[in-house]
Amino acid sequence: MKKLFSLVCAAAICFQSFAQKVLFTDPTNEWEVMYYGYGSGGDSYYPHTDKYISDTVMNGKTYRHFTFGWVREDAVTKKLYYTNPALDSERVAMDYNAVAGDTLRLEYGSWALTYVVNNVDSILINSTWQHVWHFTEFYGASQMPGSYFIEGVGNGKGPLGLLTSSFVVGDGGSSVYCFSTGGSAPPFSPAVGSFDNVKSCASFDHMHESVSTFRLWPDPAGYEFNIFANYPHAYTISVYNMLGQMAMQMPTSNQHETVDVTYLARGMYFVSINDENGVHKLGKLAVVH
Repeated sequence: MKKLFSLVCAAAICFQSFAQKVLFTDPTNEWEVMYYGYGSGGDSYYPHTDKYISDTVMNGKTYRHFTFGWVREDAVTKKLYYTNPALDSERVAMDYNAVAGDTLRLEYGSWALTYVVNNVDSILINSTWQHVWHFTEFYGASQMPGSYFIEGVGNGKGPLGLLTSSFVVGDGGSSVYCFSTGGSAPPFSPAVGSFDNVKSCASFDHMHESVSTFRLWPDPAGYEFNIFANYPHAYTISVYNMLGQMAMQMPTSNQHETVDVTYLARGMYFVSINDENGVHKLGKLAVVH
């Protein structure tokens, strides 16, 4: 990976200096993310595209609203900011001024994450050099090396991956497999960790096609609930009462299926899906009509 302080623009390659950088807030940017969860019923995977929705004005400032949140880049302060309607003020998501030895304190929700910059180097994306910051992460007194941030892209956990601590233990997480801008997925030269983009995009496409995942909403349900499969195929929806007795069963091959539960009594039920990949336990569903 080429060090910034040794980057020289020779006459033959000076065109790179005039290429347009990838901006984090470019509305053509898209991140293909695989969300995953762990549970007693087995692991679940949900592929998702983080993308631009609209421009939004909050507290007198214009933000780009993506599906992962509201962000803006300030050319004067050289910082990336994020916010949401519940916050009374914006937060810093990345400081582009950071150099080796600097410490960044990023606030998210009720906790603050601390990153010490180990070094800053560069990566070639779309014929222009983008900064890459490498950090040691601190969550309280705990320490874990290996975090990074690619200018215009984010990191392997998500577009705002620095705001998700490696130490926060939950029921799952996320991984970015593919980044595209302007309608194409540019190669990263060199790759950062396992994030080499072109191969990662191909890997994501394969996973998206071969891993069956499902979403259920709303919960609680009134007179119906919905099932959404990540790709069209044959599967069977089963609903059980709290005694383990089957209350209904419905075969379908629709990617989006609406299930009528008007004849089910009010109460708690279990919902599961069976397809060629086995049984997917979606969990409890409250029927409240």
